Amino acid sequence: MKEITLARLIEVTKRLTEVTKERNALMANLSIEQVLLQVEEDIRPKVIEVPTRGSRVVILVPVGLPEYGFVMHASEEHDTAHQIVIKGRVTKRNYTVVCACCSTETYGANVPKNEASKKYLREEFAFNIQGICEENGIHTLFLRRADNWNKRYGKSSILPVETSLCVGVIQESHGNKAVEKALSFIDWNLSKL
Repeated sequence: MKEITLARLIEVTKRLTEVTKERNALMANLSIEQVLLQVEEDIRPKVIEVPTRGSRVVILVPVGLPEYGFVMHASEEHDTAHQIVIKGRVTKRNYTVVCACCSTETYGANVPKNEASKKYLREEFAFNIQGICEENGIHTLFLRRADNWNKRYGKSSILPVETSLCVGVIQESHGNKAVEKALSFIDWNLSKL
């Protein structure tokens, strides 16, 4: 065994720091679909793209629970308190839960930021979400600040529920085993809800 010296320890630490930076840069460029490919197929949620004019938004539908969906930003993190960490076999990556009080529909959109265009984008976003939910049998959407959904996007057949309540809501209707399996793609220790 090599003798450990301070110089050797510093050298190894520098290499480790460089490799960690490179790994983090690679992980930052992974799409949500690429991260989910690392999740075992029998627990991998379905990803439904929400058409937007800006940043990607998706709905994650847990396996075996098609009536529920998590509305998520698909790539970049946004400054919100709710983050879900998806645990793949090789990587873990956190994604931001969409906040119903924020202007999600305008993030990254290359349109005039006047009131008329904001209203149009808000209505278009709500229409797209509603259509996806109807088409896929989703009745409950988990969001941050869910109580603002109806005020911001209008009443619909969708039940907006605070993400932090997802486990209890699903347990109540499907039991513990359903929650354990369907939501096991989430790293609960690192997620912030």
